Amino acid sequence: MTGPLSASAIFLRRFWGHAFGDPDGPMTWRPFTTLTYWIDWHVGGGRPFVFHLTNLLLFFAVLWMAARFLRAFAGDELGPGARALIVAAFAALAIHADVVPSATGRGELLAALFALVALDATLARRPVVVGIALAAAALSKESALPMTVLAPLLAWMRGPRDRRAMGAILAASALVLLAYASFRVGRIPFGHGEEQHFFDNPLYALPATTRAFAVPQVLGHYVAHAGSGIELCPDYSDASIVPVARPTLPGALGAAVIAACALALAWGMRRRDLLAHAVLGFGASYVVVSHVFFPGIQLVADRLLFLPSFWLIALVAIPLSRALRAPRARDVVAAAVAVFVLAQSALAANAALAWRDDASLFRRGVRACPTNMRLRVERARTAEGGDERAYNLAIAAAVFVTFPAPIPEDRFPAAWEERPVRDRIAALEALHTPSAWYLLKARTAQLALGQEMPDAAAAVRTWP
Repeated sequence: MTGPLSASAIFLRRFWGHAFGDPDGPMTWRPFTTLTYWIDWHVGGGRPFVFHLTNLLLFFAVLWMAARFLRAFAGDELGPGARALIVAAFAALAIHADVVPSATGRGELLAALFALVALDATLARRPVVVGIALAAAALSKESALPMTVLAPLLAWMRGPRDRRAMGAILAASALVLLAYASFRVGRIPFGHGEEQHFFDNPLYALPATTRAFAVPQVLGHYVAHAGSGIELCPDYSDASIVPVARPTLPGALGAAVIAACALALAWGMRRRDLLAHAVLGFGASYVVVSHVFFPGIQLVADRLLFLPSFWLIALVAIPLSRALRAPRARDVVAAAVAVFVLAQSALAANAALAWRDDASLFRRGVRACPTNMRLRVERARTAEGGDERAYNLAIAAAVFVTFPAPIPEDRFPAAWEERPVRDRIAALEALHTPSAWYLLKARTAQLALGQEMPDAAAAVRTWP
């Protein structure tokens, strides 16, 4: 990114510059996103302001494209006011507070932008634009690949019945999908099971039968977080979800959403109903983090749900628009949405301002999600002092040795983080029997050495 322009360095390496054969490299390939980083670096001399400005401009482009696509997608069923409220609610969601301020969110912005361009071009029957936009979306982030399936579906379900154009859109979509998969499959596998990725997402380590319980629980967790905007974990929040084979509130919420979507599809597909088509849009954008087809996708962050949130808002807005015909009722709902937008904007601004750097990001993260293993490991990496590092690694180790049994969030209260580190260590010891404490210290030291934190491993040896 910082060197001279090189097509091989940008397009023939993994994300973050690792070689294809590097076993320690990320399992991602996002050359278009990397190219925009290269441009920002050389235009601004590495100054963060340029990266932030580009993200902000891309965010406004996504919102403009979302409004344009909604107009073509919904036609007369959603008026200008309803479309504006959908875009405003999507823009304000606090759950995506790290998408725009963080350079890491660039992939989400680019993938969403080009996906919306492709879907809009699909409805306009412009197959060349569809193919180019789908390729750009896939090269920005892997999460856009399902759009190669959604685009031909939308071409068949909505818009003019131009069979030649519909066939060309299908061909363009299939070409992008096959070209991407054939290039990548021999260079970067689509999954692996190294221990590090257990910390990124413990769902990866579970058998499929157990992991199935995660599907409604992850969906319910996401929907609740999107609606509330509170207790947000920066970085990889969904990694702390451990599926349990019993009824839970997130699981019930997720199951209700799945049932409602299934009913909308069953009732509306033959009728070419807008709500059914929006369900397909949500499903296509959400499937990559749904745990349905993929073995507990590693690194599940709230920002991965950026494009699904657009469809989620639409799924709420469409039935509301149909149910509320009286002007007074519409005014009340519009006012409620305005309050929601203001509240979400305030929460997003508060979170974005609090996440100034890696240290503040992970410090806040462990307060919101104290049992998230990845956040604990990253907090240890950015902490000062061997005891502080070791304490956070000890909690990660405690979750590790307990998995797959879930640990209650209040087992390591957020209030502990305000206490001196030695007091926290004593409180942690009090939760364990002497033998369990000995084993936890051993696992913590092992984890510290594996994460290349020798000072933390040395600190553990001084603990009682």
